[in-house]
Amino acid sequence: MINENRFVLIHVSEIYLKSTYVKSHLQKVLLSRITDKLNRLGISYHVHGWNHNACLISGKFSEASLKMMALTFGVSYVAPVILTETNFASIRSAMQEIRSKWVGNEPKSYRITAHKDKRLSLSHYSIEYEASYYFENWQVNLKNPELNIDVDLKTDRTAIFYRRIEGAGGLPYGTQGKVIVLASKGIDSPVAAYLLAKRGCEVILLHFGEEPLNSLQLALEIYAGRSVKLITLPHTPLLQWYQENFNAKYQCIFCKLSMLTLAGHIAEQLHAKAVVTGDNLGQVASQTLDNLSLLEQTTRIPIFRPLIGQDKQEIVDLSRKIGFFPFFQNEKCAFVPVQPATTMKKDTFSRWLEEIGFESIIQDYIQKYWKKPAKTPK
Repeated sequence: MINENRFVLIHVSEIYLKSTYVKSHLQKVLLSRITDKLNRLGISYHVHGWNHNACLISGKFSEASLKMMALTFGVSYVAPVILTETNFASIRSAMQEIRSKWVGNEPKSYRITAHKDKRLSLSHYSIEYEASYYFENWQVNLKNPELNIDVDLKTDRTAIFYRRIEGAGGLPYGTQGKVIVLASKGIDSPVAAYLLAKRGCEVILLHFGEEPLNSLQLALEIYAGRSVKLITLPHTPLLQWYQENFNAKYQCIFCKLSMLTLAGHIAEQLHAKAVVTGDNLGQVASQTLDNLSLLEQTTRIPIFRPLIGQDKQEIVDLSRKIGFFPFFQNEKCAFVPVQPATTMKKDTFSRWLEEIGFESIIQDYIQKYWKKPAKTPK
């Protein structure tokens, strides 16, 4: 932890475009997510408030804590700033300080970009000209500079920064309703969970397996800024029953149907508005267009498939970028048939559901394995 206080601008992008009421609400939630993180780490700070698309905050921040703030859903980027008065003399002094940091290691090119409050009579050009006083021997590049110095002028202060820590983007976690995510140890569903959480949804991870997905849960909590619920239920009993009683080639369809149906029931009880899957069109037998369409007709709740049209390598790349790829476990499912069915006739499917009393099987499973959590006292 560093000893001196640092001023930091927390920038947003999409939030700034919302109506006044919505923007105020989203800013409030986002700030609470960030300050909750700082409080848990015991970091002292002071919030100076919002101005347009950025919040100014000061505190004893380490590099790790700056990155932690940036990796919060809703943050566009975090920028450590030099805070000074809004006049040419003060701006020049700050630029001299920045110039001193690059002695002997000058960048190949630079650019100074000024942003100002409309109430200020100063022009962008005069600000940028005055700010460049100490950089006269540096190469200017307006399109692709190695160093970009931003000068953000307000009526009461000027913030100057030359480094951005890229943020997670999206909307503050929990502001867009609740969803159930069918999560596995694979690559796709964790990425799908991330994408819905990034859009502001409160995510409930539902994993059918013997071991909980604690690593994924903790990773999402870093981005969310609050706890993420994880539900782990056994799936083997149903799969064994299907395997013993029905044609093996339909096993993948039955498997997916059970998970979607159970997720729908749990979603209703937990007041979630949709079920999210990592489906990727044509990737496996249960994800052919025919089978996806067939399964869609049996659900009573919307199904979101954020990866449906993605190339597999795109999903892998995103998984690596967000730090989820190490959670991947390439475990072969013991119930996958040698030649799984890529399609099933609707009348055959409907007859099968009626013959086995599918809803009764699901209800029996819920009574045996699922217990709705008690409400947490406020």
